[in-house]
Amino acid sequence: MKKIFFILLVFISFQGVSQSVKLQEIKLEVMTEDLGKRLMGWDEAKKACDSLGGGWRLPTINELEKINKFKDKIGEFQKKDGYWSSTPNGPNARFTWDFSYGNGRSFDKLVYYGQYVRAVRTIK
Repeated sequence: MKKIFFILLVFISFQGVSQSVKLQEIKLEVMTEDLGKRLMGWDEAKKACDSLGGGWRLPTINELEKINKFKDKIGEFQKKDGYWSSTPNGPNARFTWDFSYGNGRSFDKLVYYGQYVRAVRTIK
């Protein structure tokens, strides 16, 4: 039994799988930890979420705002910097929306800025 547990633990560590919380109220599954534990540019953030597979993705700005109501249930969110969304700010692809869990507000940011990343996937 210990050997099986160890193998499973190593497999999960290798895969970089984080725990998640299912929020049936908003039809989302949200990772309980940030991806990468550091600030990322928008392109890197999108690629990091896409590389997880299994339907994991960068959340929309509306989803980030909804998640704010459940942030205590999900886990620690950074308060100083915001979290990237997949929602562009208008037709200009250089700006996209982010959400700050420190003050509960949305901001538009240049995609080159560093922000945190929290992956989500839709619950059907």
